[in-house]
Amino acid sequence: LAVTPADPDLVYVLAGEQSDGAYKGLYRSINGGVSFSLTSDSPNLFGYEEDGSDSGGQSWYDMALAVDQVDPEVVLVGGINVWRSDDGGANWHEVSGNLPSDFGFPIEVHAHEPETIYVVPIKSDSEHFPPDGKLRVYRSRSGGDEWEALTNGLPQRDCYVNVLRDAMAVDQLSS
Repeated sequence: LAVTPADPDLVYVLAGEQSDGAYKGLYRSINGGVSFSLTSDSPNLFGYEEDGSDSGGQSWYDMALAVDQVDPEVVLVGGINVWRSDDGGANWHEVSGNLPSDFGFPIEVHAHEPETIYVVPIKSDSEHFPPDGKLRVYRSRSGGDEWEALTNGLPQRDCYVNVLRDAMAVDQLSS
């Protein structure tokens, strides 16, 4: 579930298949949740393939959804890969780029900079900790095309923790 102050009547719901963990669809309401319509049901945003062509996936585990705070048409999904839509979820492109892992993303969009995205990757579906035991928040200032590691003040050795999807947030106060 995701909302944005850019349009208080807009509500997005992300759904996955119970049976195999594949992408079921992105649903969108333009009337505050009174009714929803299916926006897309492909590519498979929860699968392992970077083009979304596979079946199955991990929607039961990897399901992070964020909406831009300024442009409500920009929607991001974090899972095994990071996906971006610039048209309210109708079309998607993969933006994992140069991240050190393509797994397990809490994801957020900066409150005042719509092209700035933050993610925290983990190593794999069987090793739920940061790559190389170094906790890093990755930031993209290009809408997901390129990523940089933010490490100042974070443990950079022997760090075997996990940041869950709902444990990451941005605020509206900073500019």
